[in-house]
Amino acid sequence: MKKEPHSTNSRKATDESTISLKKIFQYKDALRPLFILFLLLIVSFCIIIFLDKYSIKELLQLMMSPSAGVVADLFANAGGEIVLGLLGIVMTVVAIIVELAANRYTARVSDLFVRDKVNMLFLILIVILYITRSDEKIASILINIAVVSMFVCIITLVPYFIYVFKFLEPNSIISKIENDVLKNAKRARRIITNNPSKIRKKNDAFQLHVVQGIDQLTDIVLNSIDKKDKILATNCIKSLSNFSINYIDLKGDGRFNEAWFYPSDYVRYNNADFVTLMDDSFEVILNEKTWVEHKLFRQLHNVFQESVNKARDICNFTAQCFYIIGNQAVKKKDFNVTQLVIKFFNTLLRTTLNAMDVRTCFNLLNQYKLFGLALADLGEEKILIDVANHFKY
Repeated sequence: MKKEPHSTNSRKATDESTISLKKIFQYKDALRPLFILFLLLIVSFCIIIFLDKYSIKELLQLMMSPSAGVVADLFANAGGEIVLGLLGIVMTVVAIIVELAANRYTARVSDLFVRDKVNMLFLILIVILYITRSDEKIASILINIAVVSMFVCIITLVPYFIYVFKFLEPNSIISKIENDVLKNAKRARRIITNNPSKIRKKNDAFQLHVVQGIDQLTDIVLNSIDKKDKILATNCIKSLSNFSINYIDLKGDGRFNEAWFYPSDYVRYNNADFVTLMDDSFEVILNEKTWVEHKLFRQLHNVFQESVNKARDICNFTAQCFYIIGNQAVKKKDFNVTQLVIKFFNTLLRTTLNAMDVRTCFNLLNQYKLFGLALADLGEEKILIDVANHFKY
């Protein structure tokens, strides 16, 4: 009973951060002119200070034959500290926005932000600015690089802010996580070595990235359902479905090594979707080579279960995704995945019946029927008979 106030306060803090982040994105178009005016003001101020201390001739001579002592004095007394302070403020604001986005969507946002090439380049430019704080034994080329990087940082402030806003848009975050998960699955197919220990080590790393990405996409869906953000939830479910279809295509090529289909001990005993399975059940998954699909379908089932009697549109869209995935599995002759889709269709039906959600049950049966018709069109009579028996039951 004592933990309830704490959970309530944390939920309020999350909602407040969400509101703040939405306000920032809502007024981002109006803030751009202000950033431009602010940038022009800073640039004009720096130019006035430079021209007040040095003539144009002296500045040109300084660029042709820079001196570390003069440049250091220029940075210290002619606006360098102002520029560095400005960049410090910029990075503080960006860090706050990224943290708000991480609280709103998933902690993966911070990892994606740090590994992004544009963000890394901007951080490197800021670091280069501190080169001239050493003694006078600095190469001329390094001094010129520091001066150029300072002006580049100032000029790119507004474009960088625009890039950060676009980077932190919900659809952009979802797309980046989906692409990262798919990229790790593709990299697992390109392992070229005869050393079993190296193969196992690389597969463990790729498997962990795939599992974490799926979990983070599911977290975004569940948070969106709680906040009644159906558009974001459907986009995220679509990403899970797209990855499932692409992964089935990758499996169809037959380029995965056998070690990929055996999850690492960390995934087996530290992931909620596998740690609760009995050894016999997990052995079946290993034999069918469907641990990734099992993980995906369990997450989609969690989304469906959370949406029953709350967000029927989400339930209907999740059922559509199962139909699309199952249809793709049949086309690729992956009958283990096909049987898994049928199993989860039945599981979803049981969930709706237990919740007494008649409308969702009707929509789910419709998608189940469409899947059966697709089996008939593709000539899979044996599987169709199994589906008919489930309907009869």
